[in-house]
Amino acid sequence: MTKDNNFRLEFPTDTEVMGADMSEPPKPPTVASQESDVNGVSDFSVFEDYGDYSNEIPVPPKNTGKIVAIVIAAIVVIALIGGIACWMLSNNSKKSAITSAAAQCQDSTSQLQSANNTLSDALEIGKTGAKVTADQVADASTVTKLNAAISNAKEAKILSCDTSQGISKLKKSAKAMASEARSMNDKAEKITNAAEAVDASKVLATQNRLKGQLNDAIEQAQSVLDNSDGMVADDSVRVALQ
Repeated sequence: MTKDNNFRLEFPTDTEVMGADMSEPPKPPTVASQESDVNGVSDFSVFEDYGDYSNEIPVPPKNTGKIVAIVIAAIVVIALIGGIACWMLSNNSKKSAITSAAAQCQDSTSQLQSANNTLSDALEIGKTGAKVTADQVADASTVTKLNAAISNAKEAKILSCDTSQGISKLKKSAKAMASEARSMNDKAEKITNAAEAVDASKVLATQNRLKGQLNDAIEQAQSVLDNSDGMVADDSVRVALQ
């Protein structure tokens, strides 16, 4: 048994189309074939005119591994740059904080040094006033207060502002010295005020003593005046005494 594998598509001719009844739809083309096997069309030569599109299928590049390596390397480089940038920003921020803390510490050092000088001057004044005894002043408590103020005053130690000790230590030192400077200025003021009080009390005591001496002299003169009545040859002397 032989097979005729040729088949053809039959279309209506132009005459048939022009003379056809347009009220009915055209009939579809029919397939003429003498014989087909059970699997359908057995001859695919009819499709040869459609061309070969196998060359249009995308083919992956041959250097895929190299490209992947380059991409990975680029990602690593970007990550490194980002890490370095973050580290630099953090480091600069830390340096700025240390510089600020060191400056604050130095400022507190200057305040404390100034307070030390102020207290030293006040102590010199106070020591002079402390030599005054209680019987030389009108109010002995002023001498007691001055001595107490002097004994409570001591110069403070200047702390280090070395940046190697860290931000926390620098801030702690700055705060401690600033507080000590305020305290020393208060102590210097108390000593100065106490010394002035002693001086004022000493002046008052002197005035009181002179007044007492004057009163004693007046009393003595009055006694002489009273007892000399009729006892002197020249009464004009008694008149002058009055």
